Amino acid sequence: MNKAMDPSKGLFLCDGCVVREGVLLLATGFNADPDQDNSRVVYTLDGEWRHFDVEEDAVIATTVIGTVGYVVGARGSVFEIPLGEQSHLSNIDDAIRDWTIGAVDDLGELTRVRAIAGVPYCCGQSGQVYRLEGSRWAQVDHGLCSVVGPDLEDIAGLSPADIYAVGLEGALHHFDGRRWRQIELQTNVNISNIHARPDGSFVLCGDDGLIMCGSGDHWRSIGDLIPDKNYWGLESFGGALFLAHRLGIERLDDSILSPIEVKLPGRLTFHRLQSGAGLLFSIGTDDLLRFDGYHWLRIDVPARP
Repeated sequence: MNKAMDPSKGLFLCDGCVVREGVLLLATGFNADPDQDNSRVVYTLDGEWRHFDVEEDAVIATTVIGTVGYVVGARGSVFEIPLGEQSHLSNIDDAIRDWTIGAVDDLGELTRVRAIAGVPYCCGQSGQVYRLEGSRWAQVDHGLCSVVGPDLEDIAGLSPADIYAVGLEGALHHFDGRRWRQIELQTNVNISNIHARPDGSFVLCGDDGLIMCGSGDHWRSIGDLIPDKNYWGLESFGGALFLAHRLGIERLDDSILSPIEVKLPGRLTFHRLQSGAGLLFSIGTDDLLRFDGYHWLRIDVPARP
C-alpha cells in the first residue's frame, strides 16, 4: 500500500473531485512550500496514483464535466485532463491540454472553476469571469471586471443566461446572458460558495455561519450568524445539502442544520466538498474522506504519487 500523506511533509490538499468510479483528481500543494510557488496535480488512473507538477503557480480548484477534469491555478494556469475509460497511463500525457490566462497578471488571482450547463467557467479577483470556448478561454465579465471590481470566490449557474457569482464583503452578482448586475444582500460578510439547486433556487454560504437561499432579488437567511464559524464547502448529496467548516460537516434539511458525526480516529481537517459517482468527498488540508451515505472512509494519498 502507498505510504499515506504525512501532514508534516509532502502534500496538502486544496480541492478535488471524483471524475468517475475509482478516478479522482486533486489540486495539491507542498508543505515545504506554503506560499505555493509550485504545486502538483494528482490523479488516479488504471488503479495507480499519478501526478504532474506545476511551476510558478498554485493549483487551487477542480471541477469535472462528463469524464473530463479541469484544474485551475491562482496565477492563471488551467489544465484539461480527460480521464474517461479510453484514458490510460500510456496515453494520458499527450491528451492533457493547458492554457495560461494572461489577464490574471494585471487583475489578480483566480479562485474557482465550476461546470455550468456542461461548460467550464472560472472566476477570480477584480470580477474576473472566463468561459472555455473551443480552444480558448473567453472573458465573459463585461461590466463586472475592473481593478475595483468584486473579488469573486465562487460561481454557479443553471444555464449561460442564469449565472451567479459571489465573493468578499457580501458580493453577489447575476448574469442574464447579456449583462451582470449587482444584487444587494443584507450582509457584508465574505461569501465563499454558491450552489444551484434542481428547483431553480440557489444556496450560498460564507463567514460567520452565513447561509442564504433564494434567487433574483429575493434571498432569505437560514439560521443565525455565528462568529468565526466560516463555511468553506457546500455540496448536494442524497437529496440534502452538506456544508463544511473548520471543525466539521453539517447537513441542511428544510432549513434545519444537523452536525454530521465522522467516526474516524484522529483530528480531522475539513475544507471543500465534492460529490460524484454516488459518493460525497470531503477535501481537507490533510484528509481526503469518502462518504457513501452511511459510512466515512479515509483515502490515503501518497506523499509522492
